[in-house]
Amino acid sequence: MDFRIHSTQVSLTDDKKHVYITINIDEGLPYRISESQFSALKVLTKEQLQDLIAYGVGDYYSRSKVRRTQNAIKEALGDLGYAFANVQVLPRVDKKRQEVALQYVINPNRRTYVRRIEFTGNYKTNDEVLRREMRQMEAAPYNHSKLERSSQRLQRLGYITSVKRSERPVDGRPDQVDVVYEIVETPNRSITAGVGYGSESGVLFNVGYETANFLGTGNRFSFDFSNSDTSRNYSLEFTDPYFTVDGISRSFSLYYSERNESAADIGDWTSDNWGAFLRFGFPINEYESFRIGGGYRGIEIKTGTSVAPEIPEWLAENGSKFNEFVLDFNWTHDTRDKTIFANSGAITRFSAEVVTPGSDETYYKVGLRNRTYFKLHEKLLTSVRADVSYGDGYSKSDNLPFYRHYYAGGLRTVRGFKTNSLGPRWSNDDVKGGDLRVTGGAELIFPWHLGQEAETVRLGAFVDFGNVFAGTDDFDVADFRYSTGLYVLWRSPIGPLNLSYATPLNEKPGDELERFQFTIGVPL
Repeated sequence: MDFRIHSTQVSLTDDKKHVYITINIDEGLPYRISESQFSALKVLTKEQLQDLIAYGVGDYYSRSKVRRTQNAIKEALGDLGYAFANVQVLPRVDKKRQEVALQYVINPNRRTYVRRIEFTGNYKTNDEVLRREMRQMEAAPYNHSKLERSSQRLQRLGYITSVKRSERPVDGRPDQVDVVYEIVETPNRSITAGVGYGSESGVLFNVGYETANFLGTGNRFSFDFSNSDTSRNYSLEFTDPYFTVDGISRSFSLYYSERNESAADIGDWTSDNWGAFLRFGFPINEYESFRIGGGYRGIEIKTGTSVAPEIPEWLAENGSKFNEFVLDFNWTHDTRDKTIFANSGAITRFSAEVVTPGSDETYYKVGLRNRTYFKLHEKLLTSVRADVSYGDGYSKSDNLPFYRHYYAGGLRTVRGFKTNSLGPRWSNDDVKGGDLRVTGGAELIFPWHLGQEAETVRLGAFVDFGNVFAGTDDFDVADFRYSTGLYVLWRSPIGPLNLSYATPLNEKPGDELERFQFTIGVPL
């Protein structure tokens, strides 16, 4: 607290190309906080205020913690309608004891109401689409937390790049305020065509139409055709996130695809896939929702001359074409501040699907995923993730069909190992996959804006782990594979770039390594 700057000196180097700046300072003595007192306890109780203090009695004085306490008190008053509360801190210093007592003078001022909420910059998005994300209502008492949550909900929309909120006092009405949200929209997505490449997919060609804000309504619509070394896909999807005024969503999708598992390094067989689904989503609260739906899908398997012998034997017994009637369920708890390049919060998702009786095969699959972000510094984040997926047959099916097995290895699971290469093998050493997959990892993230307001690049270091197992009886942590390395994610103008260089830490004989892996123009 006694910090002083005694003098500053500026001088040129001998070549007169650089400058020396010398600052002479005196840090003074450190002081400990002896007590905190509060005056004008009109709105918040002493116990409530004590819970907002960011330091403890006996701690060394920290200006940042005192400011954090001031802001916490203002926000607490803001939640009670006091938009223009004033909090002053008066320190009483005891130099002999090297202690300081802090006196908080609190003036809540007049209780405030929100007269009007306005949006600017929404040239394509209808006003009602933005207004339905509001948690602060007009003509209601000002609430800081609800305004913050409203900003966050707007920021999480896929067609909004940035959101700035300002509060404008109403002339002649000292107890009223107008709230203005300044919106920056993403460019409209329209007909797109491109070429990409990925370690997993090979060369990718795609053409389609996609928008998360169809005709300014906030509805999502997409049509896509893509063709790569491993697959050919046709898909059509439409989602209305506010099918009802209560926030119930409705989506339907149609698809057809052809997959070449040989090109994906799984085995010498191909599959034709088609399906149609209808799903409804239901909000539980601000951060939780669930989705339920169902549909029909079909698959036809064709084998090559070098396929694993177990596959033709299974097909001879069960057939090569399968009709499946599916019910699925998805529960999500999402507290992330943004859906793309999140800085804080977590997303946890539980999913389940059941292929019902009446289908050619009957089985179920369940999965639990979590990814959590921690902000260590303004320009430094960390995240941890975990994924457990399991499937099994029931009724007339003893096991999960081989064409629904889980696989691991590659950019999305354990980097440094070749895509889909981990886990059990058939008798000819082709990748078999398994009924159980366990993967996870941790990342140290460096956000990078490249001179733009919105973040466009992330650099990071990672540790990945995991494997695939034939079933729960075969699970063994000793079989996990581990890797570490560096990665770059870039939302480039021609599509997302995902690049990583990994070093496997415990490869075993027979493991297929791929240290450098990347995709460009392939959805992340």
